[in-house]
Amino acid sequence: KLVFSSVMAANLEAGYAAHGGRLPSPWDDDESLRDQSLRYGGFPFDRIFPSFTWRSVIGVTVAVQLIVYIVSCAIVTPRGWVAPSNLANWKLGSSDSIQEACASEFPFAYWYELRRMFVPIFLHGNILHIALNLYFELSAGPDMEAQFGPFRFALLFFASGVSGNLLSDAFATNGVGASTSCYGIIAVSFASLAVQWGGLSSEQKQAAQQRVMQTVGFLLFWELMNWNVIDHYGHGGGFLGGFLLAVALDKQHAKPTWRMASAVLFGFMAVLCALKIFFFHQEDNWKLICAQRAAWYSAQQ
Repeated sequence: KLVFSSVMAANLEAGYAAHGGRLPSPWDDDESLRDQSLRYGGFPFDRIFPSFTWRSVIGVTVAVQLIVYIVSCAIVTPRGWVAPSNLANWKLGSSDSIQEACASEFPFAYWYELRRMFVPIFLHGNILHIALNLYFELSAGPDMEAQFGPFRFALLFFASGVSGNLLSDAFATNGVGASTSCYGIIAVSFASLAVQWGGLSSEQKQAAQQRVMQTVGFLLFWELMNWNVIDHYGHGGGFLGGFLLAVALDKQHAKPTWRMASAVLFGFMAVLCALKIFFFHQEDNWKLICAQRAAWYSAQQ
């Protein structure tokens, strides 16, 4: 895909150079290449994702998403086996603006519902959904984690996801998936390019413009093609949150005024979404609604 092409090319080129001008093969007799293959997760990770390792933030994140998907399919009822049921995902913590509003009205009784701002990052609707997200994470995540470091990468990844979930819940869209974080990671690369634009050569600017146009074109096509299926608010919130936070954290390239403005805008967006979710309710009788929800959930156990 256009979004992943430059990342995949860089990964394959790095793996090619790292192994004496060729990529390692699982049938190779060279013990050092076999060790390197095991380090990167074995076939086919050593050839497709040469920078990936399980002992990393992105490695742990991928593992947790896979475990949660299996749990949502095979353990949480009603079981879906191949794809989780909506109710199973809801029990685990899929987005639900009404439940989050109950947590604001009755914090002692519903505080655990606040997990719905974070947990949807690890939930997915079907195999294709999780496969697309994991492919992007495995392609772009390792190099970005190496660039920013584990702590800052984790902050960017999960803060983007929460930003997307907040905007989605503010508009009562209630989606699931790590695509909120993935859009944030795409935005981080855009933000890095924006703050370093003045130091790029004309050739670098031309290549960057082409990649940006390709990526934006693909994302717009994807959103339009799946207009009634995917969570546009979640994607937009993840992208905006990732861009603003990346600029705010870039002490090396971003101007202090840019960093301050980005931090303020990021906080302003989060506060507005929280106010919309927690205080500007459409219904008046929230106590009854929350009690009915609690009774319904108990009946589904």
